[in-house]
Amino acid sequence: MNHDGIGNSCGTKGHEAAKLMAAHITANTNPFSWSACSRDYITSFLDSGRGTCLDNEPPKRDFLYPAVAPGQVYDADEQCRFQYGATSRQCKYGPCPSGARDFREKQCADFDNMPFRGKYYNWKPYTGGGVKPCALNCLAEGYNFYTERAPAVIDGTQCNADSLDICINGECKVTNVL
Repeated sequence: MNHDGIGNSCGTKGHEAAKLMAAHITANTNPFSWSACSRDYITSFLDSGRGTCLDNEPPKRDFLYPAVAPGQVYDADEQCRFQYGATSRQCKYGPCPSGARDFREKQCADFDNMPFRGKYYNWKPYTGGGVKPCALNCLAEGYNFYTERAPAVIDGTQCNADSLDICINGECKVTNVL
C-alpha cells in the first residue's frame, strides 16, 4: 500500500489533501481520515483475499514495560532541552538564576528570522500597558513599535515578571506556592 503522493496524486498540489497515509505530516494533513487513494488501495487489498490474516485471533502476549519510566530516563531539565534547545532548563523553584534567558524572550526571538512587513527585526518581549498577559507581544528592538506575534504564549510561560502565575491555553492561572 502506497503513501499518499507516492505513485498517486493524493496529497499533491491541486489534488486531494494528504490524509491518514500521508508520507509526511504537515499543517494540511488530516491524519484521521482516509484519502480516496488509500481507500482504493485498502479495498483492493481486502478484496484480493490477502487480508484474511486480519480475521484470526492474535497471539496473547503481555507487553513488557520498561523497568524505568521515561521521566526517570530523561529528567525534566533534559526534556526541556529536547523541546526548547540546548541552553534551556526547568526553573523548579521560583525565578530562574540571573543571566538565564527568559522563556518569553526566547519565544519572541524565534521570530527574528521571519520577515515582518517585508523586513527582519530582533524581537524582545513587550509586556507594557494595555496588552493581554498571555499573548506574545514583541517589541522590534531599536524601533518604536510592538506587535502581537502570537495570540497565546507557550503554556507554562509566566504571566508577568512580578508573579509566579503561569499562562495555560492563553489564560493566566494562579499558582499556589507551598
